[in-house]
Amino acid sequence: MSYYVSRLRSDKLFLISVLLLVVFINIDLYVLIVQKSNYSAMLSTFLTGNSLGHYAQMLVLWIAPVYVLLGPASWYSNDCKCGNDKVLITRYGKKKYVQSNLLMTFISSAVTMILLLTSNLVSAMILFSQNKLTPFGSNPAEFMEYGIDDLTLQLNHQVVTNIVYIVVFSFIYGLLNVLFLSMSFIFIKKSITFFGAMAVWFLCTTGDYAITLAFQPFTEYSMEFQGYIVGAFFIIVSCICGCLYLYKVKSDEL
Repeated sequence: MSYYVSRLRSDKLFLISVLLLVVFINIDLYVLIVQKSNYSAMLSTFLTGNSLGHYAQMLVLWIAPVYVLLGPASWYSNDCKCGNDKVLITRYGKKKYVQSNLLMTFISSAVTMILLLTSNLVSAMILFSQNKLTPFGSNPAEFMEYGIDDLTLQLNHQVVTNIVYIVVFSFIYGLLNVLFLSMSFIFIKKSITFFGAMAVWFLCTTGDYAITLAFQPFTEYSMEFQGYIVGAFFIIVSCICGCLYLYKVKSDEL
C-alpha cells in the first residue's frame, strides 16, 4: 500500500491529470457566474450540467480515457517498458502484483474523483448560496410523464442526491481506469490500449442507453433506468476485466 501511495504522489503525469480535471470540472462554476445564472447551489454543480453549452462535461466525459492514460492505469505499461514489472513480480508474486495494481488503480482514481467532485459541490454551495431558481419552473407536474416521482424525491433531498451521483460517477470512473489497466495486460503499448479503451468508452457513451445518462441528477430519467445503465456497464467491464486478468495470470504460468 505504501509503495503505491508514494508512487502516486511522485507521478507527475497523474498530478497533471488531476490539475486538468480540477480546471475543467470547475469551469462550469465560472460559466454560471458569467451567464448570471440564478440556479440554486445544488443545481449548479458539475454533474447537474446546467451551464449553457455543457463545455465542462464535454471536456471531461467525452475524453475521459485521456485522463485515465495519465494516471495509475498506465503504470503496468510503464513497468513493462522499463523492466520494473519483473522486479515487482519477484518481490510480491505475479497474482498479488496484478491484483494490487487493479485494486489500487480503482481506489486511487475513484477517491480522486470523489474529492474533486465534492470540492466542486462545496464551491457551488459557497458561490450560489443565495440562488433559488430550479430549471423546472413553477409547475414540475409538466414532467409527470418523465418520472416526476424520482425528480420530486431528488429535489426534496438535493444534497443527498448530489452525493449519491458523485459516488456513482466516481465508481464508473474507477471502473474505466481498471478497464484501461486490464487492457494493458494484453496490449502493453499505450497507443493500442488507449484506442481500445476509447472505442469501448465511445460505445458506452452513445445511444439511448449511454452511460452518461446515469451521471446527471435532476433529470427526466428515472433512477431505475439510470440504475440499469450503471449495472449493465459494471457487468460488461467486470466481464472484460475478469477475462483479461485470467488470461494474464494463466499465460504467465505457461
